Amino acid sequence: MQRIDRELSSELVESPINPAFINISAPFMGKKNPSFSLQLKGEGLWQWRKLHSHNQVFDSLQASLVKVGYELSSSARSRVGMAVYRRVDYIVKKARSVKNNTTRRAERSQYWCQVALHPDEITQMPGDIIHQLERENEELI
Repeated sequence: MQRIDRELSSELVESPINPAFINISAPFMGKKNPSFSLQLKGEGLWQWRKLHSHNQVFDSLQASLVKVGYELSSSARSRVGMAVYRRVDYIVKKARSVKNNTTRRAERSQYWCQVALHPDEITQMPGDIIHQLERENEELI
């Protein structure tokens, strides 16, 4: 029984993707649109091809973003999860339609998707972590 439980839990939790496949860029200072830009590489999207719902994709995205110092709010789950899930579906269909394995890898590695994030959807940024660590360091001294 324990062996079955371990196998089942490993299926439910998808490991985060490599942080090199994720980038979040801040909005430009002079622009009227204050949206952040989440950029995901096709190789990272390809790793999520086994996930079957936008909630699973969002959970895996959230785990991957924590590695680079970001955290999204739960209110972004539906919108961001569905947007990324659609891009995962797109890159999987595009890569599977190509018969040549070398071309398939090239399709995945050249593709980047971009999702706009409103500042209210981001609950934690790397600067917040640094500020929190500095504050904890001051308390220790």
